[in-house]
Order: sequence, then structure tokens, then C-alpha cells
Amino acid sequence: MKKAMFYALGIILVLLMAIGLTACASSNPGQQGQPSQPTQQSPQGQPSTPPTASNPATPAPVPTQGPEYGGIFRISTGADTAMALGFPWEHQVLGSQGHLAPFVEPLLEARQDGTFGYSLAVDYQSDVEKLQIIFTLRQGVTFSDGSPWNAETAAWVLTQQMEANEMNPAVIGYEVRDEYTFVVQLNQYLNSIFPIFSNRPFSMISRENYEKNGRDYARVNPVGTGPFTLKEQVPGSHISFERRDDYWREGMPYLDGIEYVQMTDVMTQNAAMMSTGPDALDELTTGNFEQVALLRDQAPVYVLTQQGGYSSLIPGSRNEGDPLALVDVRKAVSFAIDRVSLVEARGFGISRPATQIIAEGFVGHIPDASLNVSYDPVKSKELLASSGYPNGFDTVINVMPGADRDAAVAIQSMLAEVGINARLDFPEAGAATEMRSGYWEGFMYTGIGNFANSGTTIRLHMDPNFQYMPTMWRPADEMRSDYDNLRAASTYEDEELYAMRINQLFLENMVTIPIVDSTTCFIIKNNVYDTAFAVHTPQTVWLPYQTWKSATPP
Repeated sequence: MKKAMFYALGIILVLLMAIGLTACASSNPGQQGQPSQPTQQSPQGQPSTPPTASNPATPAPVPTQGPEYGGIFRISTGADTAMALGFPWEHQVLGSQGHLAPFVEPLLEARQDGTFGYSLAVDYQSDVEKLQIIFTLRQGVTFSDGSPWNAETAAWVLTQQMEANEMNPAVIGYEVRDEYTFVVQLNQYLNSIFPIFSNRPFSMISRENYEKNGRDYARVNPVGTGPFTLKEQVPGSHISFERRDDYWREGMPYLDGIEYVQMTDVMTQNAAMMSTGPDALDELTTGNFEQVALLRDQAPVYVLTQQGGYSSLIPGSRNEGDPLALVDVRKAVSFAIDRVSLVEARGFGISRPATQIIAEGFVGHIPDASLNVSYDPVKSKELLASSGYPNGFDTVINVMPGADRDAAVAIQSMLAEVGINARLDFPEAGAATEMRSGYWEGFMYTGIGNFANSGTTIRLHMDPNFQYMPTMWRPADEMRSDYDNLRAASTYEDEELYAMRINQLFLENMVTIPIVDSTTCFIIKNNVYDTAFAVHTPQTVWLPYQTWKSATPP
């Protein structure tokens, strides 16, 4: 079902539920520690004139023959390789969700253009009056332990997700109509519901494995319907998967195996991407533009690109006594950063300065507007002084795995110019995972991913319930009405309106401090084909079952 179809459904649902538009209060300058109020109009800040970015993409090679069997597809990962894989819903906001792709499958496959392909479902319809989504499930599919895939299993998995508080609260129940008809019950229409069912963290696992072997066993011994099975998991090193011979897609998969190699050092990654030996990498996903430029020119690779979001300083603004709890201090940090110079020095013709919480190219980005993101060190010092920090303060920047360390050093120097002395820490993958889901001091310097559905973007990073990034303050009461209306929007125009209002509110309060717009770059060896990287959204990412390697590079 295409986006237009479920927007049309939403119009009827909105009429049924009498969802109204809620206006926000008029603009009011924010005091220290207090949120500013959004205006009705799109904000008109100082227009930015960033350097023109180029597209680093290169053409994928055209194979001279059809798919070949064999080979191990080795992928670099900066995510935690120690995280247990058996319960996909535990990976919802973690980079480790990429490790799920080889062995589990969702009901749908989400594409960047807003359409869906089918995976464990072959169709879905909506009952408008009953607020139900009716999935017709694929027949003849089995899990890798031989147990059958059916509606009873889908219902059991949904129950596990709901009990873990990892399912969208609009989903309140289910119905099993027959062996291959599974109904999801809603309490309201949300435009973010459909992408959920394409999300790897909401993939299906074997109920039999859980009930026969117990919860603890199932959590570390994953069983899915996917084309590969877990072979070995070595924390801090790698996760490897091997081909499943009884996979339900006839003739697939083509690869013998997939291996995620925990590798965060750029020099090591570069050497592995340039190599053609047995320890070489076949794919590297990165937002490090210097690395992209180097490998594009010197390694046997091609590059696929996808607009991804932006890099950001995420303040630990809920920590009592931290200067970052004050809105004017967060603004002072933002004014201290020369984004244009940073892009000129570290953008390599690919990136642009980030001016907003919702990146350019996504619903909710406000055209020709920037607010509290210009470079103004004089104003930065004035705000620090009026906030009680005339001599600045000490803090820490936790540079997360995969972030551009040289850019972090440059940001550290810029902050020092206004008196903010920031120590740089470089947490490993496990510690980084704990920070994201719990507590951190100072800043996290990391990427904020944007999704095609803006309600999903806000929910997974900055929802008013503090479910994610809990150490980061956000104006929960002020944003809640627009947040609810955004997620219930039934037209593109409404989604854009409410996303812009939240975007503006966040900018007025510098909820998080955007640095540079990011382009996700997928660097792939020349002998690798049909990955579907850059076609699918972060929910689906790529398609392991159809990926193949040629024994002879072009």
C-alpha cells in the first residue's frame, strides 16, 4: 500500500475520531531553563548560505552475467557486537539493529519513496470502522528451527513486544482469524504505524524456540525466518552468519555467509576496503566524508548515497546542576560553532551546515530558515555571562563510535574560544549503547537519523515521554499536542505543519544542537551486487537474501 492510500484512510479515521487541530501559544522569549513557545508561522531566522554540496555517488557496476553463489559478505560495524540478538525489539533505537538483517524478517519492506514491498506478509488491508489492519501472511514459511510461521506466532511476537513496552501504544491488541490471517487492533490512526511493520526490531522470531528452550536460551540463540543463521558471536570482534539451505525464497540466498566485523578505526577500515584478500571488507556505511572521498578515488568500490539526518551535540540537559540544563547556555554553545568553516574543512564537498532539527529533504524542514545556529562568538559569550558563567565552564564531549573525530576536535577548539573547556572521551560500542539508553554527562556527539515519516523521527529521538535519549531535556508539555497531531496526520500538509512546529520549538530551545547535515554513504566493493542499499529506509536498510558477489571483480 502506498503512502497516498493510508493518508486517504487517515482522512476517514480523523473524521471518525474528531481529531482537531490544536494551536500553540504566541511567541514568547524563553527564560533560562524554561521553554520558548512556538509561533503559528514558519520561523524566519537568518538565512544560511552554506557551501554547495556535491553528490559523492558513483555508478554501480553492471554484471556481465546472473547471480553467482558463494562468498562471505563482510560488513564493518561500529555497533555493539555483544548485544544479544534473540529479541529484536530490544534493538529498536540501537545501531545493533543492523545485525538482525541476516536472520529475521518483518512483515513488510519499507522503501525510501514511501512505498512497501512484502516479506512475511503478502497483503494488508484496513478496516476503517473497526480501526484494524488485516495482514494476509505468507504460507509455506518456516523458521530455521523447522517450526511453522503462522498467525498464532505473529500474535505471540506482538504480545512480547507489547509486554516489553516496545510497540507503538496505538497498537492495543490483535486477532487471529485463521492460520494465515492476522489482525492488528488500533485505538487511533497514526501515520507511523505502517513503517513499524517493516522495522527489523519488529521482526518475527520462533515461538517454539522460546517455549521449548526457555527465555534465557532464546535471547542468545536467535531463530528467525531469514536466509542465514547465527554461526558465531564474539563480543568486541564479530558476528558471523551462515547460509540456510531451507530458506523459503527459492534459490536464495546466494552468499555462503555474512560477517559483521566490529571496526571503528578509520585507518583499519580504509585498509580493509582497499584490500581484496580474505579479510577484506565488502561494505562500509559511513558519514565520514574524508573517508568517502579517499575510498571513492583509491579503492575498488562504488558509492551509494542516501540523505540521512545530521550530526549533533546532544546535551545531557536533564542533569541537575549542569549548565546545559539552561536554554541560554545551549544557545551559547550553538553560537560558538562555526558550521560553515567546519564544512569547508571537513565536508569534502559532500556535506552542508545543519540548521535545523529536521534535516533538509525530510518532512518538517523549514525552508530558508535558521534559528540559533549562526556563528556569533560575541553573542555566545554574552549568553554565558548572563547565565552565570562569564568564564565558561568545564564539560565533556562523548564522541560516539563512527563520528568524525577530527570534526570533534575542531568543535572542542571552537568551544574553547568562548571559555567552554570540553574534554573529549571516546566510548567503545558497549558504553555508547548504555549512554544512548540511559545516562551521560556533558554532550554526546553523534548522528541523529531522520526517517521518511517525521513522527517516527521525533518519537525515536525526542518523544515527550523520555523513552529514548532520557538524559536529554525536551519541552514535553509544550510539544505534546503537536506531537500527537503529527503522528495522527492524515495528509502530507498536516504532517508538514505539525513537524515544522515541533522543529521550531526544538530550535528555540536548542533541544539538541545540529552541526552538519549528513549523507549516509554506502561504500561497496565492485564485485558486490543487488544489495538494495540506498533504496530502503533505515527500517529495512538492505536485502541480504538477494545480495551476491562475483568471484571476478569487474
